Amino acid sequence: MNKESVDGALEILFKEVNALSNHLRTAPRHGLLNGGHVILEILHRQGPQTVPQIARNRVTSRQSVQVLANRLESERLIQFHPNPGHKRSPLADLTDAGNALLGKVSDHQRDFLNSFHTQASETEILSVVSLLKKLREAVQGQKSDLAGPAKVSAKIEKSRIARRRRSERRPDSPFGSEESKPDAAGSAETDVTEGGLPVNLL
Repeated sequence: MNKESVDGALEILFKEVNALSNHLRTAPRHGLLNGGHVILEILHRQGPQTVPQIARNRVTSRQSVQVLANRLESERLIQFHPNPGHKRSPLADLTDAGNALLGKVSDHQRDFLNSFHTQASETEILSVVSLLKKLREAVQGQKSDLAGPAKVSAKIEKSRIARRRRSERRPDSPFGSEESKPDAAGSAETDVTEGGLPVNLL
């Protein structure tokens, strides 16, 4: 299979995954928020957890888990306890109401999954799982590779803004500040990265 065929197949796969995800997000959860049942299941299986621990388990952001956890707490489905190991990160735990609701959701989910038994074999399902895991890890690797240059660019832009503000505060100088005076070669300013390379060479 050539590169163009693989690209086309990947586009179709991503569209189907996105469409399936959208449908699953709108599936009934007995009144639970999207993702709320997952948090209840994690706490049921692993016991009390901090929000960062739940986020790592779900492979999602701490902020999104915190929003869900706050809602679950307001509905008295989970409760927070002091954490002896980290004063600023309390432990979330299921309440009796949370346990009861999780039982109902689990029964519904079992029926939901049983309805797909005729659609695919275990081998097919595990093959798809393996492929999606491989693609997810590849995406994570690309995001990690891009993090370094992105941070450098952010620092460069922050430095430019700071110089511009200093220049605006010194209207008496034609060049704003000593940093922005032309050098011997006539350059108005030279940005340098952490590695010492001029920006215009990046």
